Amino acid sequence: PPPLCVVADEDIIVNAPVGLIASGYGDIMAKLLGGADWIIADAMGIEAIDPDVWKLAQDAAVALFPRGKEIHEGSPEAISILYKGLISTGLAIQRYKDSRPASGTEHLLSHTWEMLHCSGDMEAFSHGFKVAVGSLISSAFMSELFGEKGVLRAFIEQNGFSPHEDLLRYRLGIADLLEAEGPLKTKIVDTIAAKTPSELELHSRAERARQVWPELAKKVVRQIPVFPDLKKAFSDASCPTEPGQIGLSRSDCIKSLKIASLIRRRYTVLDLASELGALDAAADIVFSSKYFTDFAQE
Repeated sequence: PPPLCVVADEDIIVNAPVGLIASGYGDIMAKLLGGADWIIADAMGIEAIDPDVWKLAQDAAVALFPRGKEIHEGSPEAISILYKGLISTGLAIQRYKDSRPASGTEHLLSHTWEMLHCSGDMEAFSHGFKVAVGSLISSAFMSELFGEKGVLRAFIEQNGFSPHEDLLRYRLGIADLLEAEGPLKTKIVDTIAAKTPSELELHSRAERARQVWPELAKKVVRQIPVFPDLKKAFSDASCPTEPGQIGLSRSDCIKSLKIASLIRRRYTVLDLASELGALDAAADIVFSSKYFTDFAQE
């Protein structure tokens, strides 16, 4: 049930530790990337955008994107927009009865890092810091998939939007990357079975992707911040901007990008790339020196 009211004392919040405020900024910026995933699901005919819920979740993120430095400096106005935006995001989730309005690839990555204990102690890093790095990864991924000069876009277009030859077997192979057996592995295998389309449906989705691609690419590129600008915004706000800053090695990142596509039924860019046979190529290009240079030791 929703709260009857939320009391937020500006004097207290403005004087909170810088790291906590920065973490909130990281979480609110994640809505821009999560929104892009919803645009993809909508265009693919899988989950339509609710305009009213969209506005609740997106407005504060758009307003705060250029204000990372003000967040770091403790601007009461910027921090007020931040906490009101986080409350609005909660209301959007309650209204939609699902976390889709606030969560996309970047959150799936964060959840995967926590499940795999990639850094040995992911609890040492705040949720907002993890989704900030996840947002940068998502931005790099979508830039390569939808940008006019994107390597992944060229890969898919040259392959003629051909669907993955054996998607179910490929996804079950990814599940084998999980070292542990037990309930987690079982749940992921069940999720794979539930979310993997039949061969007929997969071909239908690939054809739909081909048809909507030009317009979809424009919408996604308009929605996501350009990678260097997003990285600067996070840096200005004192959020981490490299995987190594939250204890992730390159192999952690590559493994988690593949597994993250399987832990929820929510349709994201990870699923689109997987269905079109581009997920392995995405892992290689996203975690190249073009985007990230600081990784924890293996």
